[in-house]
Amino acid sequence: MNEISNTLKTEIGINIMSNFDNGIGNAFEIAILVLFIAIFLSLFINRKTFIYFVSNFSTMFCT
Repeated sequence: MNEISNTLKTEIGINIMSNFDNGIGNAFEIAILVLFIAIFLSLFINRKTFIYFVSNFSTMFCT
């Protein structure tokens, strides 16, 4: 589990750095990044909060 979290942190860090290099990439990349973080957090937070977050997140982007 620790190895997975370290890999995720590294990949997210690299993504963030490359986004800053590109003057923050497109919104879609950032959305994927946020979803990754949300999924990762859902391992520690209860499921209801996560489902609530995802439904709000998707309506925010789809409207």
